[in-house]
Amino acid sequence: MKREDITKLFADATDEQVSALLDINSRDIGKAKGGAEKLQTDLDAANAALETAKATITTLEAAKGDATALQAEVDRYKLAETERKAAETAAQLRAGIESRFNAVVGDRAFLHDFVRKGVLDEFEKALADKTNAGKGDKDLFDALTVDKGYFASQNPPPPNMGGAANIDKSTDKDKFQKMSLYEQMLFANQHPEQAAEYMK
Repeated sequence: MKREDITKLFADATDEQVSALLDINSRDIGKAKGGAEKLQTDLDAANAALETAKATITTLEAAKGDATALQAEVDRYKLAETERKAAETAAQLRAGIESRFNAVVGDRAFLHDFVRKGVLDEFEKALADKTNAGKGDKDLFDALTVDKGYFASQNPPPPNMGGAANIDKSTDKDKFQKMSLYEQMLFANQHPEQAAEYMK
């Protein structure tokens, strides 16, 4: 709106009135322009966000196969790490049990490493057995070894036990595992390599 337009409509309007109307009109135009500019800015921002989203979706679609392979690798690593931690925990527990075992064995020497391993395994089972709750390590160890002849210092050479002392070297693993610990010990003394294989 121009001054001439106002004077045509209001012939008697003073200069001050015309100026006031022009000021009001200018302010209204400014507000409208500012609102339109804000709308345009918002529209531009929304369009930019949409374009970014489209680009991201396209990138993800293209990498979908790689993402699957990457996830499989992450899962494999997690499983390996879980197994490693479980093995480490088991090894620490076993080391603790072996330390307790060594403490009660003291300076006694077993007839053979195979006998020591067998008694250690039995000691570990005894510790885990709830019926042994409250029993000390020495009590459990003594119960496992008393009068068994497992220690070198307390035993003369093994007596002739008939078939037990002359076990056929062809004895298979199943038969070996069904023998008494004493028979296994005798077999291990005669055939250490084969006994070690059966112990695996």
